[in-house]
Parts: sequence; structure tokens; C-alpha cells
Amino acid sequence: MQPLFSRRSARLRLPALALQAALVFLPALLIGHVWVAAGGILAGNGLRTLSDRTRWLAFGATVLTAGAAQAWRGGLATTAFAVVSTATTGLVLHGFARMTAARATGRGEHTRAAVAAERLRVSRDLHDLLGYGLSAIQVKSELAHKLVLKDPEGAQGELAEILAIVGCTLADVRTIARGYQPLSLAEASDSAKALLAAAEIEAVVRLDHGPLPEPVETVLAAVLREGITNVLRHSKAGNCRVAVCDRARHVELDIWNDGVVEGGGRAGSGVGNMAGRVEHLGGRLRAAQLGADWFHLHVSVPLDLV
Repeated sequence: MQPLFSRRSARLRLPALALQAALVFLPALLIGHVWVAAGGILAGNGLRTLSDRTRWLAFGATVLTAGAAQAWRGGLATTAFAVVSTATTGLVLHGFARMTAARATGRGEHTRAAVAAERLRVSRDLHDLLGYGLSAIQVKSELAHKLVLKDPEGAQGELAEILAIVGCTLADVRTIARGYQPLSLAEASDSAKALLAAAEIEAVVRLDHGPLPEPVETVLAAVLREGITNVLRHSKAGNCRVAVCDRARHVELDIWNDGVVEGGGRAGSGVGNMAGRVEHLGGRLRAAQLGADWFHLHVSVPLDLV
């Protein structure tokens, strides 16, 4: 528990308490009366400001002194009232001080947690949005470079698509500030087919599902984008298959690709981000190598919980 005074003014604690004690108990010597409430305030301040080893001794001494001062002029009833009132007031003030400190600490921790969560969200969204867009730009740029001499018109078409991708990526980045961006699974699958074709990867994409809740569709589209990004970055794939289907009140997404290279396991932040989003919807994500040459990404999300 933090002291009432800052470290810079810690030397003033004892003099301040001594002055307050004098103002509380000197009236007993001068006019034969103690203001009982002031004794409780003094007891509470002692609990708040003194160290753990002395605060309760000072509290007991204050309570007994207040009782003794009343006993000098009054009877047993006023003495008991002074003791109980001083102790109660001191404990109540001490409790209020602790509650205020706890609330301030809780607000600080909540604020820090909120800031950390927002930083994680921005980092995750930047990875998800920029990773796919930059991979698409890279693939399209390589294709345009191949076509620039033998097919100038085709190269110009690829450059036009690159400009469109850049525009979409910039728009995606601007949506990060809004905290949520709904994604279309159909658009993500069409984009994936075009991108895989540009990379000369034979692609089979099959969507066999009914209407999906927006959060589920957004997560599946983001996972599909991340999965295709990983195929382009971490494999020498020649074939890629994508399937989305309904199974017993679950929707499942599967991505298979060949061309696994040594050390090409995908346990980085992208898969971690996707797993977190899927688990938030009550689903699960698995990523594993199949045999020596294939990789499988599987996602299952329950529709009943959304």
C-alpha cells in the first residue's frame, strides 16, 4: 500500500501526525474535553501513513489515549464510547483509503490491459492484411517481369492488377483504425484462385456451404488469405486444394498444398493469429505436414455458438 505522502515528503509524516495528535488531545488538558471524531481521524491517518511494523501499535495507542482522555473527565459509558468510536472511525477511514487505492490500481491495470490488447489487435491486423497484399504484389510483379519482353500487353495487365491490389491493401490498412473489417469468403476464394494461377500453382477451390454468420465468414476468409500467403511464402507448391463445407452444424475449411520445403513449417505469428481468432468463436485450427511433401491446414468452427 502506498503511503499518503510521496517519498520526497516522507520526512513530514511523523511531524504531521504529531501535530494532529496535539490538536486532538491538547483540548483534553485545556478544557477537559476530547473531540471523539478527531481521534478516529488520527487513528486512520496513522494506519495509512506509518509502516507495517508501527501502524497498528500507533492505532492501539491512539484508541487507548482517546479512551483515557475521556475517562479522566467522564464515566465508563463515555470512555467506552470514545474507545469504540475512535477505533471504528479509524478503521472505516483506513478501509476507504484501501478501497480508493485498489480502485485506482484496478483502473490502471484495466487501462494497461486495454492498451496491450489494442496493440496486439493492430499488430495482428497489420500482419493479416499486409501479408496477403504484399504476397499478391510480389507474385504479380514476378509475373509482369517475365511478360515484359515476350508479352508487353500481358505485363501491362499484370501491372494494372498490381495497382488495384495496392489500392485495396491501402484501404484495408485504413480499416484497422475502426477495429473490425468484415471479409467475404467468396471474394477471398476468387482472389486466392487468381493469385495461385499467377504463381503457376494448379488450384482447385470448392465452396459448399450455406449462409454463414458474419463473424464466422470473416474469420474463415482471413484464415484462407493467411493460408494462401503461407503457400506462396513457405513452399514450392505446384498444387493447392481449398474446400469449405458444412458438417453437422460446423463449417470446415481445409487447405492442402504440396511442395513442402525443409524448415517450411508454419508456426509463426500468422498461424497463431488465426488460431486465436478461430478459438474465440469456439473453433479449432490444426496445421500439420502430411507425409514428405504435403501440408494441411484445417479449421472447424461451430455454427451453434455464434
